[in-house]
Parts: sequence; C-alpha cells; structure tokens
Amino acid sequence: SGAQLWAGYPGTRSVDLGRAIPADTELVLRQDPGVRRVEPFRWIDADWRAGSGALSIYVSGIDTQDQAMMFRALLNASQRRLLREPESVIVDRADLDKLGVSVGGAARINGRRVRVVAALDGLRALGAPIVLASLDTAARLQPQVYSEPVRSSIPSIPPNVIEPFISQPLIVEAGDLDKVPRIL
Repeated sequence: SGAQLWAGYPGTRSVDLGRAIPADTELVLRQDPGVRRVEPFRWIDADWRAGSGALSIYVSGIDTQDQAMMFRALLNASQRRLLREPESVIVDRADLDKLGVSVGGAARINGRRVRVVAALDGLRALGAPIVLASLDTAARLQPQVYSEPVRSSIPSIPPNVIEPFISQPLIVEAGDLDKVPRIL
C-alpha cells in the first residue's frame, strides 16, 4: 500500500478481524491538513465456488483509480482497469489450481457470478486465498440479509407425530441418516 496511515475500528488488531467504521470517519480524516487522500477498503469473508469445488476466501474491495494507494506496488494501471469491469476479479497465480479456475474463467462468490480477468504474483497470504475486486463489485458480493413480513405462523408439529422420534430409540446402519431430512 502507498498509505502512511490506516484508519480502522477501535481495537482492531488485524484487517481480517476488523469491523465497519462509521461513514462520517472520512469527513473527520479529511479535516486534517496532513491527509491528502482518503481511500475506502472493503474486506469480505466469502464463499468461492468453481466447478465442483468450494472454499473460503477473502475479497479485498479496492479503489481502481490509477492513483489508488491499496496494492499500489502490486497492481499496474491495466490491471486496475480490468477490475473496473463489472463482476471482475484478480487472483494470485499460485491460487489458480486451488480455486479451480483459470484466467478468463468464471466462478461464484457468495452466490454471485464473477470472472477472473487476471492472475498475478505476490497476492498470496497465509490462510484463505485473497481475491481482488473493485469497491462496486465487492459491495455486490457482500452477503445481505433479506427479510419479509410473516403473514401467518408456521404450524408446529403435533406432539403425537414427533413423540415416537424423540422417545423411542432407533438403530440405523452407517450412512442411513445421510439421506434423511433434517429439522432445524
């Protein structure tokens, strides 16, 4: 990064443990005459799916302007331009096999389709692969909570129907329970 100062949630010890900071923090930072540029960053724990494989990843949502600070030494101007394409991501070359995708290939992050537009060296970290995306793409990849009003309650299961499954022991063969429905 080309940044000399990072602002984060109070008490945060590592970027992967960070929490969102209030939107007005940028206004406070800009009031300091020593601050020349403020740049947002989005960090998302995510689920990657490609082919028949799935794994946990981290998405780094970054500013894609040519003068951006985040990953300044790693990304060139043409790679930043590629990230401006909707739903495009960049991964570390060493993670391509683990991710089960090649440059130009598609995957799903948190259920949304993305396309790998480039692979580079030097992005790799300990733990889960890091996937670069624009701030806009990262915002769309952020898990969302959806709700709707409940019009009527879900009827409970009558006790006489469920009681035999609770009070009577049942012996099954290995693997038999893998195919049965679950009550959550």
